Amino acid sequence: MRLTVALDPGLRASGLAVFEGAVLKHAAIVRPEIHHRETLPAVVAMCEEVIAMIGTACAQYKHEALDLIIEYPQVYQRVGGKTKGDPNDLLPLASICGGVAAGVVADLKRAVHPSEWKGTVDGDVFTERIKQRLTKNELVRLPVGSLAHNAIDAVGLGLWYLNRLERRRVYAKGAT
Repeated sequence: MRLTVALDPGLRASGLAVFEGAVLKHAAIVRPEIHHRETLPAVVAMCEEVIAMIGTACAQYKHEALDLIIEYPQVYQRVGGKTKGDPNDLLPLASICGGVAAGVVADLKRAVHPSEWKGTVDGDVFTERIKQRLTKNELVRLPVGSLAHNAIDAVGLGLWYLNRLERRRVYAKGAT
């Protein structure tokens, strides 16, 4: 059976979803025990924690192949060439993506931009869309709380990769 691991990276909290075949088996919020004020130690701690959780999942679920799917950060341009937020804030996330990809042995590794799998749909709307694609047995695997959106995004990324979630284009009124 093929194991798919989807990662929504974050510096303080990352989301991780594990699928066996196309079935969600585990969804988690990854938070290192030690919180670092400096960026590099925080990146390293997150990479180590995510890699350890992936190793645990691989040991728990028998699999013939492993696919690692990571949401890669993206700079969004606004009118006039300005960007949404500070692009420098995305550098630690990109470092986490690279660190995890380098530290996990997988048959397939793929980085996916947010616009590729979820487009520009409102986060709350897309969260509900993700939940609608889950079975009752899968829904109970979702974490709850203020950081649950990280794990739910990882689940959504995995669902998209496994062709269980389609990004719908949303057009403004009057647009073609």
